[in-house]
Amino acid sequence: MRTPRRVAAPGRLATARDAPGGPACAASGPVGTFFTLSRGTCSPPGRAGALLGVLAALAGAPAHAAGTYFGVTAGELRFQHEGASTAETAAIEVKLGRRFSENLGVELRYGTTTSDDEVRFGGTPVRIDVERYYGVYGLALYPLSYEFAFYGLAGVTRGEIGATPGGFVPATSDVEASYGLGMEMQVGTASAFTLEWVQLFDESAFKATTLTAGLSFRF
Repeated sequence: MRTPRRVAAPGRLATARDAPGGPACAASGPVGTFFTLSRGTCSPPGRAGALLGVLAALAGAPAHAAGTYFGVTAGELRFQHEGASTAETAAIEVKLGRRFSENLGVELRYGTTTSDDEVRFGGTPVRIDVERYYGVYGLALYPLSYEFAFYGLAGVTRGEIGATPGGFVPATSDVEASYGLGMEMQVGTASAFTLEWVQLFDESAFKATTLTAGLSFRF
C-alpha cells in the first residue's frame, strides 16, 4: 500500500516533519542551505559548503556599506604661516569610522608628522613641526558602482604646532573647521583603498592641508 505524502495545512508553515524523510530533515537557513534532501533523507553539505556561504555573504557587502572600520593613511602635509614660506612634511594618520548607510558616516582621526621643515620669515630660517592633529568628521558618500565611491567630509580639527626658534612662530594649538574630498575603491571583501585631500586649517594665521592615500578595513 502506498504511503500518502505529508502536506502542510493551508495557513501553516511546512516543518521538518512535513519534509520527505520525516523529522530528521531541517529547513534552510538565511545564509546558504544547511541541509539538502537526498532520496528522502537529509544530509549536511559539509564544511566547504558552509565556508562558501560565509564568503558569499562577505563578498556581497561593498566596502562603503554600513559597518565599522579602521584605517591607516600616509602622505604629505603642507603648512603655511602668515608671512612665511610653505613647509612640506610627511604625515601619517589613523582613523576609526562608522558607516550608518552607504551614503553617511562619521570618523575619528589622529595624525602626526614624521619630520619637520624649514620656512623663512623675511630671510630668517625657522623650523616648523606639526606635532599632532586630531578631530571628528562627518562623511557624505556618493557610490558610483559596487566598488567605487566619491565622498566629501567636514568636521573640526585641533592641531598643535611647534617652532624653533619660537620667537617668530610661537608654539600654539588651534581648533578650526575642516573639509575635504576623497575617493574610495574596494580592493577586497572587507578592505578599501582611499585617496583624499583635506583642508585641516584655513581661517587662522596658519593654513594646513593634507594629501594622503591609505587602506581601511571593515570588522
